[in-house]
Amino acid sequence: MRKWRLLLSSWLLLLPFAGQAQQAGVAETASSVRTFVQAFYGWYLPKASTGGAGRTWQTALEKKANCFSPELRRRLRADAAAQAKVAHDLVGLDFDPFLNSQDPDPYYRVGKVVRKGQTYMVEIRRVVPGTAGQRAVLAEVGGTARQWYFVNFRYPEGPDLLTLLKTLEKSRTTSFR
Repeated sequence: MRKWRLLLSSWLLLLPFAGQAQQAGVAETASSVRTFVQAFYGWYLPKASTGGAGRTWQTALEKKANCFSPELRRRLRADAAAQAKVAHDLVGLDFDPFLNSQDPDPYYRVGKVVRKGQTYMVEIRRVVPGTAGQRAVLAEVGGTARQWYFVNFRYPEGPDLLTLLKTLEKSRTTSFR
């Protein structure tokens, strides 16, 4: 009986530390996600700013393919391929899907990082002098600390990128029949 009491009291003493360790792990993971997103946008924004929205996202797809989930990568590539086949008509994305803009602002910053199920939602905000900035896009990030990747991009005013790509693909298959 005395042995059980000692074991129970030891366990009760360690319980608060287990919660703290778990919270530290969650904070560390959110920090790792933030670092991944900041690194990507730090690389991407200068290219988008100098070249305009154009098709800069295709450069990201070529040079940073591992930054995107397999499904997102496949759908973006299909969109780019479809657009390449049609010179004088728009059949694909007509904006920068990572900045949610046709004319990128000069500055963006990573905002809140919030865990949602198995993924993390990361705010990307336009930097507007004198304001808190406007949310441009909500980047959905999945993976692990070993390899993070973008799963989707959610827009404040409309559908998310995957839904939009699926809709464009469907409209191309029905219009080319």
